[in-house]
Amino acid sequence: MLVALAVGRWRSRSVGGGHPFVDLSGLDLPNGIVIFTSTDCAKCKDAVAVLKGISAPVREVAWELEPGVQQQASVESVPLTVVRDKDGSTVAQFTGVPSSVRLRRAVKRAGW
Repeated sequence: MLVALAVGRWRSRSVGGGHPFVDLSGLDLPNGIVIFTSTDCAKCKDAVAVLKGISAPVREVAWELEPGVQQQASVESVPLTVVRDKDGSTVAQFTGVPSSVRLRRAVKRAGW
């Protein structure tokens, strides 16, 4: 299963992208950026590095440390970055390593 998680087989998407967002409702996760990773995933480390200097709160959820959270959210691929506004609504979702430009635009749209 970790192999499937590390492959990152979904494309980046945002509102209107034709793919559903992961469901973070009912999970005790903060608003801001939630990034789902695996400790042995090189792309995950690159995705986390893109978050440096972002003005929104960031919460990393590593598969090996919190597998239940990723399962509840139906995360099938890592890295997966979810941008939430201050009310907890998902504004954008990116798989793989997000571009810093697209990520910053999503964070701005979210009001951070």
